[in-house]
Amino acid sequence: MRFLLLLQLLLLLVGLLLLLLPAFANSARVLLTRLEQEQKEDQHRSLTVVGAAEEEPEEEPEAAKATATASNVSCPLDFSILNKYTWINQACGPGTNSTSCCFAALSGWGLGTAMYLHDTGEFALPDTATTYACFDAFQAALQKIGVKRDVVKECSSGNSTTTMDVAMFTRSTNLCKGILTVNDFRRIVGPSSVDSACVDVATHGQCIECCTAMESLIQQLDSRNGADDDGDSECYDFVVIYAAAVVNSAGPWNADTATCILAVGYNPPIKNHTGLFVGLGVAIAALIAVAVGLILLIVKRREKAAVHREFVSRNSKLLKQGAAGGGGGAAAAALVWYNFADLKAATHGFSENNLVGEGAFGSVYKGVLKNGQRIAVKRFRNCTPDGDHSFLNEVEVIGKVKHRNLVVLRGCCVASTKTDGHQRMLVYDFMQNGSLADCLFSNNNKSSSSKEGSSSNSSCKEKSGGSSSSSCSKEESTKPLQLEWEDRYKIAIGMAKGLAYLHSGVVPQIIHRDIKANNILLDEHFNARVADFGLAKLAPEDETHFTTHVAGTHGYVAPEYALYGQLTDKSDVYSFGVCLLELVSSRTALLHPAAASAPPLTTTTAAASESAGGGGSPTSSSSSSHNLCLITDWAWLLVKEGKGIEVVDPVIRDTDDGAHQDVMLRFVKVGILCAHLLVTFRPSMMEALKMLEGDCDIPEIPDRPPPLTFDMLYDDKNQSNAEYSCVSSHSTTPFLKVVTRQELIW
Repeated sequence: MRFLLLLQLLLLLVGLLLLLLPAFANSARVLLTRLEQEQKEDQHRSLTVVGAAEEEPEEEPEAAKATATASNVSCPLDFSILNKYTWINQACGPGTNSTSCCFAALSGWGLGTAMYLHDTGEFALPDTATTYACFDAFQAALQKIGVKRDVVKECSSGNSTTTMDVAMFTRSTNLCKGILTVNDFRRIVGPSSVDSACVDVATHGQCIECCTAMESLIQQLDSRNGADDDGDSECYDFVVIYAAAVVNSAGPWNADTATCILAVGYNPPIKNHTGLFVGLGVAIAALIAVAVGLILLIVKRREKAAVHREFVSRNSKLLKQGAAGGGGGAAAAALVWYNFADLKAATHGFSENNLVGEGAFGSVYKGVLKNGQRIAVKRFRNCTPDGDHSFLNEVEVIGKVKHRNLVVLRGCCVASTKTDGHQRMLVYDFMQNGSLADCLFSNNNKSSSSKEGSSSNSSCKEKSGGSSSSSCSKEESTKPLQLEWEDRYKIAIGMAKGLAYLHSGVVPQIIHRDIKANNILLDEHFNARVADFGLAKLAPEDETHFTTHVAGTHGYVAPEYALYGQLTDKSDVYSFGVCLLELVSSRTALLHPAAASAPPLTTTTAAASESAGGGGSPTSSSSSSHNLCLITDWAWLLVKEGKGIEVVDPVIRDTDDGAHQDVMLRFVKVGILCAHLLVTFRPSMMEALKMLEGDCDIPEIPDRPPPLTFDMLYDDKNQSNAEYSCVSSHSTTPFLKVVTRQELIW
């Protein structure tokens, strides 16, 4: 794969070079053509910029120079602009010829005389002494910008178009038909094309037009008195300076004006094009380097993106297989695929304020979609392949079942981004009243003897399918919740119907394995819904499952499952019996002996239940959970002593003057029967449902083995006795002998 990738990169580079070479060749031809054109323009511009001196310059008397020096004549020309246009450094540098240097010097001198004309309206300096003073000022300005040569002396001798003659710059009526001022120029020359063509020279076309107009005007001035007229040669300088200083709107020191009209910064081209080709080679190398860098960057980003794509692809296949395997094509089609950004926005970025519960597999957040629908989002913690089983298992089981007393899976989401990493989420209906544990055992919702208020105006912590938290929100639980008997009756029947459907309504049957008060959710009408199928197992009919990995929650796990790993539908029946006793008594599954005789939901009891029964593996233990007894032992003892009605929460015991006590006692007996230590004495969930509804009689409550303490079931030592017991010291109720393993299982 790496070889193929490198081969593809090489072919891509070759193709890129083949595409770029014609463009580079064409660019080189264009540059060469441009250089030749500029060379011709240079010859043309030199004719229009500097007038040729036809006569040998006369030797100025030494007295004039001495007079200029002795009288300290100041120069009115301003050469400070040379600090900006420093091209003379190159033109007059070491190794350059005098012609190039003097050409540049005349352009620099033109900057000063053009600004002088612009400010004073005078074309020439007043006298020879002033001209010499300006020569000295010009030479000093050149030295200031780094020119080492004596340019004025070098360019003051000879007979060429680049000679700096004192007479050319000193006021005289012999210069250019006696023109001395701007008014003289306009009077003598009159209107010309220069007045319009040289107003703006910002573009190349405008510059060419201005140069053409200046050349035409110079030829007209030459032809008036003949080409050999002694004074006509000076008109070159007059026309150029007039165009730059008077006609041009931007002024003589403007970059476009100085470059076009005064030839500032212009050097004759060198015909050696080595630099051009070196530049082209560097440009080609740079483009290749940039192309290779871009290709490597794209490849690196694709490799990173491949990790995210692989995760999304793998989990999407898992979800589709789970939905299809659980409920067929219809279930797969009904599964909504949510966008991660939508779920993130609905939960306010999965903020702590929206967190409604945390379980073994992930956290649950409440949220509101854009359409106003309230949802609960279960965000899985383990997004590695090790977490695939629990993720897929929940989708498969919930996709397989559909019942009013089971939570409904609305959709799912699989995403992977650079900022949020791997994400796996399931979306459920929002449960307004939280879980049964929230409503029974929250410290903020203690039972009281008052019957004021009802479930409709009280709110537990909001939860969803899949959460296993057992604490109510302080902000939301502003009123104490009091479950009336009618609500508890509805919840018990709903739990039983949901479990009966899992055991008898689907094939193969589903064993939940984690039935507890936290996983019984309540909607706005207090209809019970069984939730959290992360530990559920599909069990083929008439097959007993043994496992070495016991899963569940302290106090709810059947003894044969906790001790020997035997898993059947009767394991769920045992857990249901515990939940039923919790529902009618408002006591937790694990009781401290001191709290067994106290009123339900005291602070001690709630704290003990929260620390010992909040979740975790049944094989784990802690110091705070030692010496606790089971609610089943406590309830069985009261029933055997003829005090079964005392199991019921006093808040609801005398509802309607005790009219429902027979039904309440029936619920207590069904709970004890379902949570019997021996599997053979437990009814099926369908039988338990019929008993609860009064459709069949409840058999006599059988005796139990010695009470099982928490230590006996869940400690590694499996102690046979404990310091505390749920049995009162004065009880005379006989017990069976300690059962064997075979009796406990069968």
